[in-house]
Order: sequence, then structure tokens, then C-alpha cells
Amino acid sequence: MSGDVSVRRGDSGDWVAGVINAPLLTADQISTGPNSRAEVQFDSANMLRIGGNAEIHLAQLEDRRYQMDLARAR
Repeated sequence: MSGDVSVRRGDSGDWVAGVINAPLLTADQISTGPNSRAEVQFDSANMLRIGGNAEIHLAQLEDRRYQMDLARAR
């Protein structure tokens, strides 16, 4: 994680600052600011790298089945 990274919790709808190694759940959203980046590791072989000015919605997180929606990208 580098720069301005925020997470919107799916259960509460609150935006919080991104924290390294924080657990993510289905329905959470990740947002990155300009010149920022984040990496989400799902398991030992699958990860998602997010660049600046992007927003990702975690639609499904199950064993070996991960679905994301790209809400915004530049």
C-alpha cells in the first residue's frame, strides 16, 4: 500500500483509512487516490493490484472464487 488508500466497509458503509494486513470482506470497497496504489492478496496465488484513482467493489470472496467490480479507473 502506498499513498491515499481508503476502505468502505460493506457492513457499516463507513470509509476508513486503509491498513496493511487488514481483513477485507464481501461488499467492501477499496478506493485509491492520485498516485496511490494498493495490493490485495486473496490467497497464496491470487492477488489484485490497484493503481491510482481507482475504486474496486469486492462482490464475492469465497475459496478460489473471487469477483470484483471496477467502479472507477483512470
